[in-house]
Amino acid sequence: METVKVLVTGDFSSGKTQFIKTLTENVISTERKITDVKEAKEKLETTVAMDYGKIFLEDKVIHLFGTPGQERFKFMWDVLDKNKSGFILLVDSTNVENIKNGAKFIDYFYKDNIPFIIGCNKQDIPGALSVEEIKNILSVEGVYLPLIATKKESAITVLKRLIKSFSIAYA
Repeated sequence: METVKVLVTGDFSSGKTQFIKTLTENVISTERKITDVKEAKEKLETTVAMDYGKIFLEDKVIHLFGTPGQERFKFMWDVLDKNKSGFILLVDSTNVENIKNGAKFIDYFYKDNIPFIIGCNKQDIPGALSVEEIKNILSVEGVYLPLIATKKESAITVLKRLIKSFSIAYA
């Protein structure tokens, strides 16, 4: 079986931890209580180093590494970036600022034509922007897919699409 490393990245509260938890059974997470008052209005905990999970899919062992979303934990991006096969950028479809911030993650992690997918998360929430609207806001060429990170079928679809792009990119 081929082994691949996939980064799951994106801005604060885009659904990275949930995506990995949905796909894998034994997640290692470094979530800690949020101390930033503004961030604490959105959720109680945040990833401070990484999330990790492993899944077997399409004759591959896939190691999923979730990055922290806040700039203050950016030092971990360098650590997690090494030897990746591709990455999934998650954006919160209900938050325009979160979507716009997605560009900095692509700028940071996109190297050497490495495959990536943009998962437009939280599509089940009323008021979520469509995939097409997100594509217009982000203005980055790439594959955009609707996502509900709490639903395994949805998360698998995004991951499978990334895996499919490996054969194209590395052919």
